[in-house]
Amino acid sequence: MIILAVLITGWLGYRPMPFMPPARLFGNLPVPLAPSGGALSARGFAFVHAKLVWILLGFVGVHVLAAMVHFVLLRDGVMRSMFFGKSNTASRQENAQLTVDDEAG
Repeated sequence: MIILAVLITGWLGYRPMPFMPPARLFGNLPVPLAPSGGALSARGFAFVHAKLVWILLGFVGVHVLAAMVHFVLLRDGVMRSMFFGKSNTASRQENAQLTVDDEAG
């Protein structure tokens, strides 16, 4: 949702000056000019866009940090299930079977 908000506010905040090239998506697809927003100016949308980008980067950083906690500290198989397509429940069952085998002898 926040990615969409970043995209829309960036589009609404883009107002090319004369002689500037038009906006293009992926270098080829022309993007039409956004309608003028009544309450917020292009500068206001650009301000909101910049703040949303920092919020999005913060979420990405927290997500990467949480992944590292699972990988380094918890070692609970979450990263292994993402990388190798193995379900997390399968790795838990393997760990439980190993524990039972160790206790049995």
